Amino acid sequence: MAQIYEKYWQLTLEYSDYTSYDFNTCLQIIVDFIDKNDTSIYSKELYKNLQEKVFSFNPKRDYASVRKSINQFLKLGFVNNFLQSYHHKTKEFLSQKDSKIKKRIYSEIMYDNASFSRSVKNPCNNKEINFLIKTLEHCGRINKTNLLAIMIQDVTKKSYLTYNELQEETQKILQQGFQDRKYNQVNYLWDICKNILVGIYSDSEYLTLEKPELSESEKTIKVRDSYKQTLYKYDLYNESLSLNDEILCFVEAFKFPSLIASHIKPFIKCEAHECFDSNNGLLLSKNMDYLFDNGWISFDNDGNIICATNLDSRLKKYLGQRKLDKKYLNPQRLRYLQYHRTNVFDINKHYKF
Repeated sequence: MAQIYEKYWQLTLEYSDYTSYDFNTCLQIIVDFIDKNDTSIYSKELYKNLQEKVFSFNPKRDYASVRKSINQFLKLGFVNNFLQSYHHKTKEFLSQKDSKIKKRIYSEIMYDNASFSRSVKNPCNNKEINFLIKTLEHCGRINKTNLLAIMIQDVTKKSYLTYNELQEETQKILQQGFQDRKYNQVNYLWDICKNILVGIYSDSEYLTLEKPELSESEKTIKVRDSYKQTLYKYDLYNESLSLNDEILCFVEAFKFPSLIASHIKPFIKCEAHECFDSNNGLLLSKNMDYLFDNGWISFDNDGNIICATNLDSRLKKYLGQRKLDKKYLNPQRLRYLQYHRTNVFDINKHYKF
């Protein structure tokens, strides 16, 4: 019987451990090469020169492996089409020593720019990872057969699969026995989801996606990229873990079951570089977030809580015992708090009931 569905997302890597010497050295060689050469126009001679540089650092591998190692960084999104440039966070990834932060940067680069069909000679901007994450958002969870059904999709025709579409595509996969032929490929992408992409969680059977909680005003003002919001919240979690050894509300210092990554300068007002800057964020409980987000409270440069005049006196007394610890008050966050005091906080705010 003729085989169908042989076109699928193909991602094979020469180096898979993003903390390893080989992974980082090879990427550094490519970045240095782009910086030192005019790669605005693709040249076989330039590409050959790059291959020689990569081969020289690891001569045990043949030139097929060299080309594979170069191409992987285009597929993963670190490097752009034709070696003409690289993602704006590639150098930050290379300089980062903390493996958790490195993983978070890797996740963002993949989400922004990975394109599994891309190679040095074949430009491509298909965003398979975006398709996968959006499908996961709509379907809630997926197993390996579901993932393989996703891997045969043409991402240029739609942005994601609905739950019903995913079930239909999965049945086609099972009927054709495709999962038996592509067992290794689906395991490889499964491992990337499980071990690389921040915000995706796995057990032995399913992948799930954490859905970040938004501030009340953020739920209505405009649609945002929920995966970037997940990365943003991950940054704030890591900050709390680094400073407290556990994830706590930045103001109340309690370990609530759920915390909101609250923007200081409202998302709707942010420039592109501010939207998911963790310095423009505080981890807050739901009640504290509501007060802060709606301008009932703000913080001075020492972290003391400033309250609207009309706020309930009992609540003022409680808030007077709390403050934003100075360990969170870096210069960048203080600038955002200045914006909040000037543009969001309302000293004369009134209840609406």
